[in-house]
Amino acid sequence: MKKLTLIALTAALILSCFSYLQSQQTGNVAGTVTDARTGQAISGAAVKILNSSFSAFTDKQGKYLIANVPAQKYSIQVSAPNYDTQIKKNISVKTSSTFTVDFKLKT
Repeated sequence: MKKLTLIALTAALILSCFSYLQSQQTGNVAGTVTDARTGQAISGAAVKILNSSFSAFTDKQGKYLIANVPAQKYSIQVSAPNYDTQIKKNISVKTSSTFTVDFKLKT
């Protein structure tokens, strides 16, 4: 019985360490989406990290935040009604940091 308890505790410790290390290998992407001509914030723009499940919508100030993104390179797409869709490529998300990506959309 003691052996089973020791094995269970060891397994739990290993899983906890793995989960902690995995959570440390993420970063954030944040920025602002504005109208290229007027500079006004675009509320409700869809911001998507392509080939992933990560996305967000901009708030009333045109700001967005996508948190806990695995560290690697991505392409990020922004779209909003009445604006041209824009994609920025080779965006490097780094561990424990926030990468700022701003967009100026044209009509």
